[in-house]
Amino acid sequence: MRKFLAMLAAAVLLVSAARDAFGLDEDRPQIVYVTLTDTPGDVVVHWISSDLQPVRSTVAYRWVHGVVAGSAQGEHVAAGQRVELASAHGRRYWVHHVPLQLRGVGVIEFSIPTSDRKWQYRQRQSEDDRAFVLPDNTLKVAGEFRSTTAPMRVAIAGDLGRDGDNVEAALAEVGRHRPDVVVLAGNFVEDHGEINERYMARWLELLDALTTQLADDRGRLPALVALPGLMDIDEIAPRDAERARWVVRLFPQITKLPYAVPLNWALRLVLLDAGWTQTAAAQADWLRSTLRDPAFDGFTVPIYCESMYPGAKKFDSVGSLVLRRHWAPAFDEAAIELAVEHADRAYKRSQPMFLNRPATGGTTYVGGGGMGRKQLEDVAPPGDGGLLSSRRNYLVKSEKIPTFTLLQATPPGTPGTPGSSASPSSGGVPCTLKVSAIADDGRVVDSFTLIKGEPARVTPTYVSKPHERATVWILVGVAVVVVLVWLLLKD
Repeated sequence: MRKFLAMLAAAVLLVSAARDAFGLDEDRPQIVYVTLTDTPGDVVVHWISSDLQPVRSTVAYRWVHGVVAGSAQGEHVAAGQRVELASAHGRRYWVHHVPLQLRGVGVIEFSIPTSDRKWQYRQRQSEDDRAFVLPDNTLKVAGEFRSTTAPMRVAIAGDLGRDGDNVEAALAEVGRHRPDVVVLAGNFVEDHGEINERYMARWLELLDALTTQLADDRGRLPALVALPGLMDIDEIAPRDAERARWVVRLFPQITKLPYAVPLNWALRLVLLDAGWTQTAAAQADWLRSTLRDPAFDGFTVPIYCESMYPGAKKFDSVGSLVLRRHWAPAFDEAAIELAVEHADRAYKRSQPMFLNRPATGGTTYVGGGGMGRKQLEDVAPPGDGGLLSSRRNYLVKSEKIPTFTLLQATPPGTPGTPGSSASPSSGGVPCTLKVSAIADDGRVVDSFTLIKGEPARVTPTYVSKPHERATVWILVGVAVVVVLVWLLLKD
């Protein structure tokens, strides 16, 4: 009887949670999110419904301010498709995907059929090569990538965790910084690709937190990008996108990985699958050709859910070895300044790395994840501590703390003169990229700024003392003596 009552209570809670999360409760916002595509100017609006809400997959939208192509003026209705998400307590649930082709720069207001609430999204890219200027002069578009001279903010958060006790607080901190783009770097609810009611409830909780915590008071949402992680895939299934069943249903753009997204003149994201639904080797040729794009002279930042230079995981773990073999040479050839990694569940920043060793002008590797506070890993301290030390000479900073990475990219040119010289010697304002690691409580764990054209330098860290090195050699000597004595006695 007790078991039956417990099961009944669990079912009631699941139904209640699903009603709230799906927006069936009028007092709670509907789950709505927007994702970037690999085409500048195009986004996709997503929401979730049940068979209680037999609606068409459409989005009504209009530009509320900005400068847009003539055909984009007025009210519009875009149509998409729905994909069955899962079934629970006798009902079927659907996720709707509606692509929008936004030909302009500014703010759109949109609504979905299952809610009267108005949402907003700020468009910062366009395929139109005309120059756009908003009435308040804060956004301008011109040049090769037709993007804005305003700083672009990108937040990268990973390892939200299955049982994280602070996911809402962590996402609220992300939302407080008002990012234009949020990259969700894998390991969402640790479902291993299994479709069932339990994982559906966990995904709904996460999506609900994304909607409520990332939207501002006006209902303005950032664009999301999702990457798969080890905990999101069925490790037995064939190596394709369907291994990450939940992620594919909710964020279908991952089937197009790898791809690059230019955000403004200063920043281009290169989004990679770190071997989870396709191999790192299969992406190596594409990566080399993409990183060497001569048309873009800002910061190109690869993002993926694995650690080439980990702060907590073993340096010679299989995933790290594979990426260093197939991707690190491409980063070296293209002189990539920054790469953002995850799956380490602790924060780290590396020295600039070139040819697998610290070197001025190399690639700095940052990130770690652990935003759900679940299974945070002990970190290795930075520095060169000798043979018996756990220190790692490629680290500048490491800390056992959940963080997300915030990138603030400022395009080149003096204010009001888009596209002017990025050279510091010319008197113009250089292209800069500020990188911050921020904990879920708002503390800035680490922060540094990269300037285009100025190579990052190796940072002095701890170096082992002479007596520490002497201790190592004394121990080695003792071991040699013991072995020799053993061999003599054996004979």
